[in-house]
Amino acid sequence: MLVQIVESVWDVESEALETVPFDTSSPKNSPYPLPGLKRTGRFAPASFRIISLENDYLKVVLSPDLGGRILHIHDKRTDIDTMPFPARIEPSSGSNRGVFWSHGIQFIVGDVHRPNSMGPVDFLVREDVGAVVLHEIVVGSNLGWHACVSLPEDMARVSVEVRTHNNSPIPAKCLSGLIANFGFPGGGAKESVIENGTVVYSETQDAGALFEFKNGAIATARSGVDGHALHRFSDVSHHLGPNEIDSWKIDIVPYSGLARLDFAHRDAGVCIEQQIRIQSARELAGNKLFVLDPNGGTLEAEVSLSPLKMFVAEMGFQPRGLVLKTAEGSEIFRAEGTMLEIEPGGHDFVSATIDCTMNELVAAARGQRPGSAEQAFYEARQSSIYGVPMMLKSAAHTSNAIASMRCGDFQQATESLDSALLTNSEDHYLWWLKVVCARHSGVEDTDQTSLLNAHYLAPLEPALRAESFLAMPSDAHESAALILKPLAANPDSILDVLCKFIACGLYIDAARIMDVAHGVNGVPLVRYLHAWCHLQSTNLEAEAAHHVQIASPQPLAPPFPWRTIEVQATIGLSQRFPGDSRLKTLAELVQAFGLT
Repeated sequence: MLVQIVESVWDVESEALETVPFDTSSPKNSPYPLPGLKRTGRFAPASFRIISLENDYLKVVLSPDLGGRILHIHDKRTDIDTMPFPARIEPSSGSNRGVFWSHGIQFIVGDVHRPNSMGPVDFLVREDVGAVVLHEIVVGSNLGWHACVSLPEDMARVSVEVRTHNNSPIPAKCLSGLIANFGFPGGGAKESVIENGTVVYSETQDAGALFEFKNGAIATARSGVDGHALHRFSDVSHHLGPNEIDSWKIDIVPYSGLARLDFAHRDAGVCIEQQIRIQSARELAGNKLFVLDPNGGTLEAEVSLSPLKMFVAEMGFQPRGLVLKTAEGSEIFRAEGTMLEIEPGGHDFVSATIDCTMNELVAAARGQRPGSAEQAFYEARQSSIYGVPMMLKSAAHTSNAIASMRCGDFQQATESLDSALLTNSEDHYLWWLKVVCARHSGVEDTDQTSLLNAHYLAPLEPALRAESFLAMPSDAHESAALILKPLAANPDSILDVLCKFIACGLYIDAARIMDVAHGVNGVPLVRYLHAWCHLQSTNLEAEAAHHVQIASPQPLAPPFPWRTIEVQATIGLSQRFPGDSRLKTLAELVQAFGLT
């Protein structure tokens, strides 16, 4: 069967949470710019959007309203829930925001518990490839991520591909990976490591999964109360470089009904007792199975393994292991020996990822300034015994491109972007900037290479929707506004886009976007950015005062300023309009949390 993707709603009891006021006396422990949360012990019915992907072998359910986590996995081969639906949503106390909910398979980006791990993320259903694409801007950092969760039509295997982007000219601290909590009743799952992955299996639930990865995708596996954590980097202070993209992939292969999982492979799970049991993840027809007996002998049989039927063979003795080969003699897998259990301190894999380079370059890269980025690059290279990664050179060219855009020299900006792309062609932000430069310089991109590349690399990047709006004729206002309204309804996304345009000195573009956004979300911070644009580009103080006046009576609530442009606007406006109490309070907040 083809992969079926269905969007629906999950009704469940969920604990109500209360917000906690900011504690400016302890800025390092504050979740600013989001408020802290605390449990109330009160439960009430709640509804969350869910998306299910289903083939002949598995049903996988994820929720874009709960941080994009994989919420449920049902093994249709055995009719066993590999990851049961939770009876209710009952968070735990802890994490930077004060609470977290560990159930499911979650994405680690920036921190183990993302600030929005229980909130909504953007999503796109790709029925043509049996996938759901997820996207989030991590509030309070310069990180954004895309994840593609896909289910092949002919395999019991879930693929997860993640791209994390540091959209900043300075390094950004970034933990990355997955954390899985299967929600098995009573816990007690055994966690093991193999050469290219980890295995979690509960004999009580008779279910679990293999997490397979290659090419140094995962550096460290950890076991804890939060779940089975797979960390991309072994260094907890790892930084992504300026404008760096980090991509990795994990395949999740669920297994169940084996009574015990003695060996896990991407193609099969095996229990080796006097009764051999093999559950395959795909069709394996016309092969040869070799059973290694305890006396050093070998028994051979022709077998065809199907995911829909558990292979069972009574041996009458305890085998030493199994080997499955093709009819031509190529080895598919070898199940021999025992899997190594993860120690309490975790397990470190040999990783091809170098963790230390960015940490040495943080100070040098923070010195980058538009127009002097090349000098910063050379200074950084001299300061590091490792040499400068090429992405830092790309960031230098990007910085020069933005400086040229601020001066209105879009031809020079395009040349700098071309240089940046030579060493960082995976950066969708660079391709988007090329599209913006082409629009402003009147150059027609006939084959739309830059735009198509940007969409391919980051289909849910908010700036691309804004660019579609700006590319439409000014007289097509109503149809153009329809393109922008879904973006404008998401305050974090619209603010991210506005700061990108303002940073490039494109105040008119930003104003066109804000004119639509005001009628959709009424976010005070958008008003402040509009006022700031007037002061920076036209010096129309009356217009700036108009936007400040509209925002003034609004209650203090997220989104709060944290991006460089937002902080500059908040401080600048509070100085220009000292009598505005709301601006004064915001300025005190950003100063208290060290953002100035």
